[in-house]
Amino acid sequence: YLYSYILLPWIFLLFYKNFHIDNLLWKRIVFALVFLLLLSGNPANTIGIVVLLLFYDLFFKSEDRIIKNWKKFSITLFLILIFSSYIILPTIGNSGNPYGQVASNDASITFNSSNTSISNLFRLKGHPAEDSYIFSQFINSRKIILANFIILFLAFAVLIKKRISKLELFLLATFLLALFLAKAEHPPLSIINAAIYSKVPLFEMFRASYYKFVIYCAFSLSLLLPLGILAIFQRISMINFSRGTKLAFLMLPILLIILSAKPFFSGDVANKAHKVTIPVEYDQINKYFSGINEDFSVLSLPQLPSGVSMNWGDGNTYGSGSSPDTFLLGRPTWTNNNFLTKNNQLNNFQQIKSNIAKTNTRYVLLHKDMTTSFLADVDGKGSYKNLEASILADSDFNLIENNKYFSVFEIRKGDFISHISISPDGSKASNFEIKKNNLTKYSVVVRNVSGILPVVFAESFNKGWKVYLLDASDTKSLPSDTWFKKPIAETNHILANEYQNGWNIDVDGMCRDNSTCQKNSDGTYNFKLVIEFWPQRLFYLGLLTAIGGLMVAAFFAVIQVLKKKNR
Repeated sequence: YLYSYILLPWIFLLFYKNFHIDNLLWKRIVFALVFLLLLSGNPANTIGIVVLLLFYDLFFKSEDRIIKNWKKFSITLFLILIFSSYIILPTIGNSGNPYGQVASNDASITFNSSNTSISNLFRLKGHPAEDSYIFSQFINSRKIILANFIILFLAFAVLIKKRISKLELFLLATFLLALFLAKAEHPPLSIINAAIYSKVPLFEMFRASYYKFVIYCAFSLSLLLPLGILAIFQRISMINFSRGTKLAFLMLPILLIILSAKPFFSGDVANKAHKVTIPVEYDQINKYFSGINEDFSVLSLPQLPSGVSMNWGDGNTYGSGSSPDTFLLGRPTWTNNNFLTKNNQLNNFQQIKSNIAKTNTRYVLLHKDMTTSFLADVDGKGSYKNLEASILADSDFNLIENNKYFSVFEIRKGDFISHISISPDGSKASNFEIKKNNLTKYSVVVRNVSGILPVVFAESFNKGWKVYLLDASDTKSLPSDTWFKKPIAETNHILANEYQNGWNIDVDGMCRDNSTCQKNSDGTYNFKLVIEFWPQRLFYLGLLTAIGGLMVAAFFAVIQVLKKKNR
């Protein structure tokens, strides 16, 4: 959201100044780069802003901005595509929507529009959790309500003009349309809003109606306000008011805005509950995990259906819809409701232990700092105390850290499954050397093997993961070392342990007539396997294309400016 909120005025200004169709190439490059930043924000907001720009161009159709200058605009569009190729190419390569399925969520629409009544939206008010604001009482006071509506009145003062400009008409239309969409389930004509959400394809991505549409109301008002003040000032200039009176009128909207935003100036915006100090114990365990030169994950307990609330004492609390453990621990962490189990068995110890055997979980962190309601039974299946007792009584778990916030248990070494397992029992034998090159590429040097070689890779199953055969003596690891090699047949790629990637590799068949494998005197082979998420290549290719495209465009832009200077 923040990218969109910040960049909307800039992208609109550049569009208004015709940077996208200007004769100077550098201006079109600037427009393309700002638009590229916009693509980094929320996708629904990006689509909304593009629609706003097209709506603006349609509003001024008589000028035929894009149609008459289609050649210049096509260059700008080409630049946007080139600069964003590191986004576009992986998306195309994955053959799907990178944001996942947009599903209907009536509950979400209802919640997010709970406060978006017309009267609230006229004041740009309507956040679903506004009652939790520390300044909620302030913004609902009579003086602030009055100040807000005076600002609205001043913005709409453009209507007193004898002739409203096209830009003012566009801003008024944008404000009213965005307000109508932001109100969602509120009257009037709520049946139309319901039809839009249910019938227009993918429109449910805008279900957080306040966040998605009030930005355009604020944008329109911020431009209408000075235009409205100017319209009133032109009227009162005809009246013989003193200079001081006129100056006071011009200062009025500034003072009203400052008054309305007083909590921002006085530092009362942030609730004390939001000023969190993370206990030093979390930093200490993070450093401990960072010092372990091994690829492993952590299981966070208790597992919860959703949300987390932590109490670190003396009013120092943390609450969120998702667990912060991945960031606090610095390791891949199994958090809320995603540890290979259904809700009704979230904290069943035997189920947890069974699932640990299918993952590369090396440590278990058991929270003591969750609030009382979270430490109580979850769906009646298990509680913090029960989990603690079960883990302490189990010899497969070794307590390595115990403080007032959490306990950390290490899983017995023999029971730990590595990220890449190459043997039927999941253990890591001495004739395998595993190296993590980066998050999307792993190398495994295999020696003295033959027959069927089972490989299990503890990442969520995806056909994008491929296995490539390389020479065992090749110690280098370059991003391009597998680019022109054929992967092992996809027929060998199977689902393992309910979620992981697995391959059953016929070593003899693969190496029989392949010089890449080194054959030993006993009939076994040495070779290197590279497990790689191949769509990452498209990111590298797109990044090179984007950087190269920017350099070439900048070169021609400089040449153009120099030529113009020498004329």
